[in-house]
Amino acid sequence: MGSDERNEDDFDDTEDLTVVRESTDVTTGAKFNRFRSDPLGFFIRLTAESSAFVSGDGWQGYNNPIGAPIFYPEYSFEIKDALVSSPRLRETVRALALKKIAAADSEKKDAPRVRSPASMERKVKEAEGEVWKQANGMINGMIANLDSISELKALAFTIHYILVRMYHQGIHIREREFLELKKTAEYAEKNKLSLIFLPCHKSHVDYLVISYIFYRLGLALPHIAAGDNLNMPVVGHVLKHCGAFFIRRVWGDDVLYNNIMKEYIEILLRRGHNIEAFTEGTRSRIGKLLQPKFGIMKIIMEAVLSGRVNDCIIVPMSIGYDKVIETGSYVSELLGAPKEKESLYQLLSNMNILGFKWGRIDISFSKPFSMREYIASQTLRRGVVLNPKESLEDRNLMLQTLGFRVLSDINKVSVIMPTALVGTILLTLRGRGVGRNELIRKVNWLRRVIMLRGGSVADFGGQSTDWIVDRAVQVLRDLVGQRLDLLEPVFYPVKRFELSFYRNQVIHLFITEAILSCALYATVKQGGPVHVQKVRIAPDLEADCAFISRLLKTEFIYGPNGLSQNMMATLEALQKMDVLTVEEELKEDGSLSGQQWVSLSVEERRIGRETFDFFCFLLWPFLETYWLAAISCFSLIPSKRNATEPFWVEERTFLNTAQFLGKSLYYEGDLSYFEAVNKETIKNALQRLKDMGVLKYTKMKSGKENVTMVSLSPDWLPANAMPDPPNCTESSDSKTSASGGGASGKSGLLSTLFGTSRPSSVKPLTSLDGTNAPEESYDAWHYFMPDGRLWELCEQIGRYRREGKNRRDTATVATRVLRLASVAKVDMIKVAGTGKKVRPAKL
Repeated sequence: MGSDERNEDDFDDTEDLTVVRESTDVTTGAKFNRFRSDPLGFFIRLTAESSAFVSGDGWQGYNNPIGAPIFYPEYSFEIKDALVSSPRLRETVRALALKKIAAADSEKKDAPRVRSPASMERKVKEAEGEVWKQANGMINGMIANLDSISELKALAFTIHYILVRMYHQGIHIREREFLELKKTAEYAEKNKLSLIFLPCHKSHVDYLVISYIFYRLGLALPHIAAGDNLNMPVVGHVLKHCGAFFIRRVWGDDVLYNNIMKEYIEILLRRGHNIEAFTEGTRSRIGKLLQPKFGIMKIIMEAVLSGRVNDCIIVPMSIGYDKVIETGSYVSELLGAPKEKESLYQLLSNMNILGFKWGRIDISFSKPFSMREYIASQTLRRGVVLNPKESLEDRNLMLQTLGFRVLSDINKVSVIMPTALVGTILLTLRGRGVGRNELIRKVNWLRRVIMLRGGSVADFGGQSTDWIVDRAVQVLRDLVGQRLDLLEPVFYPVKRFELSFYRNQVIHLFITEAILSCALYATVKQGGPVHVQKVRIAPDLEADCAFISRLLKTEFIYGPNGLSQNMMATLEALQKMDVLTVEEELKEDGSLSGQQWVSLSVEERRIGRETFDFFCFLLWPFLETYWLAAISCFSLIPSKRNATEPFWVEERTFLNTAQFLGKSLYYEGDLSYFEAVNKETIKNALQRLKDMGVLKYTKMKSGKENVTMVSLSPDWLPANAMPDPPNCTESSDSKTSASGGGASGKSGLLSTLFGTSRPSSVKPLTSLDGTNAPEESYDAWHYFMPDGRLWELCEQIGRYRREGKNRRDTATVATRVLRLASVAKVDMIKVAGTGKKVRPAKL
């Protein structure tokens, strides 16, 4: 809800997004017969389609695409020649050669102190040859090879067949957006400018869809920045011949690689070739947009800033899928399973996906804008003159603002698919499921509210809502269950974690409503008479909204107008929806005091807080994750009392520990959402805690590698020492690691679960049946009262969390949760001592 430095620009948005805009299916007329039902018709259609690609008839011929020339025999030679002839790259090679010679001489005791010019030149040439050999290997493995149109046509036909089979209801694009894009492409071709396509990244299918769209519509294919994990045998060759250039995930301080990449991008820009780079840097495994990555974007902006490139045109774009084929593997990765390395076998083994019907794809383009004009508009910002050419700080600020401008533009034009509508409704219910009629009503309501909020919903040509819902349920058939043997069909979520991918595609439209609703929920959940379930707008509600928005600032993109203005606009919108009521307090004399209070409206209470709860449900899983991250920090408290040295642990180990703790809390009822243990959001939460000063990070040597280590900042250590971890006496971290807590048998198990035995001076606890509880169940944790800044932060986040099974008994929750955190620490120390990984969470 709060505004921030990254995205406070007033964007030019002349398009009316409140109207569902007509779209066109670019695959119309390209439907293949099913082989099993009509083998003859299948082969006839297949032969006709392939012949069109070979003969070059119609769009399949890809004749004279709009843009700089590509796909001719000398293309790759020209690019390589431009690279090796680059003065900047040649200077880099010479500097590295001299450095190589100096390093070799320093290792030799008999190295000559002074060489003759001729000897030195020979030595430099020899070293340069070695560096050039390395550079040529990088160049050959990196650059796209667009020499042959025949390979492109073969792949285009294959992709055409695959996409038409997989997404049987077509690939849709809005005519108005395409006409504007075509006009921009013609302008760029005339002025030798590159189009920089910056799409969101949901699936590996993105690569195929974007190239297919440009081929189908007659635009020059972009050079696609692809991760080098896709540069595998056969597949890498095919991708390179269709526009992909491969980049490392981490560039590090490799001077040669960095300079080759920069020079390659600048050559493409000077020649006017189109470029495609995913703003998020990787596929979003949680459905919503990720934080921007600035690698390629930084090179492009600095090229224009320096004047080495005149200009380029930025085109943010969104890709929406009814069904993303990788969501199953995303869940495994988010729960800590290692990411599977891409291989040809993996791709071929997934070919059975062609037998499914995955719905449709919607592609939308934001309004293109000039990079040079954008830089000029940002040079004067809030009356302060920026100097991005000379100031690194100003340049980074401008780059960051550009990244969030692109994300904001993508969100503005993104299309909400029917599967996202249905998934959102199913995950924002308090009950187990929903009847068909009620589901249709709720989807219709959500569709209308999205349009009122300026969003866009997939256009189905006037089809009824019940038809759209039935279709979405069919596409999500493996995620949504249905009971047809009841009074009416009932639908319920089967795979909630996977379904949350689709819910998260909607949240950006309602983020301010969600923040405000969760802030008010802190008061509403306390219960009591209706007249006390209200909160002052200033300073109470505003303070709560500020806390939540600052906490989640790395998760979402807020509006440009600042916290107060955004909050008041949201309050006004919720009043119009009859969700909230704003009243002004009266003085004793009956006059208005100027103090405003907000509460749920009478109508909202009558319908059971339906709309209010909907907004809360959207944000609760994220608040749960940030609460979990804060609780996990208790596992970083040093074991020694009054320890002066922080307890350092490897970041990866700590992340796995947080996930494992989260899984335990979920099954014990202290987390309401299993998706709250997802790795990506926990990583964001830990980074936010670092920014807040809660956590400290450093690099430490581990063998030949530098690993990231994390510890709890001294200022955030609890004032009162926590009891020893269960089954552990006070000891150093190293002793705890060595001991391993090796109790055995029934007594040892109880000690591990409940801690040390009770002192003789204290009476035993009593069970529910009036008998004495087992002696092991008494421990110091029972009377432990947490305090300090860290616990205050946990409680502050906890105020906005969903009320659940154990939420009201705060003391019990505190002792149980913190005791589990101490157990997690013991497990974490064992891992650090043995080098083994913490067990990843599983469904």
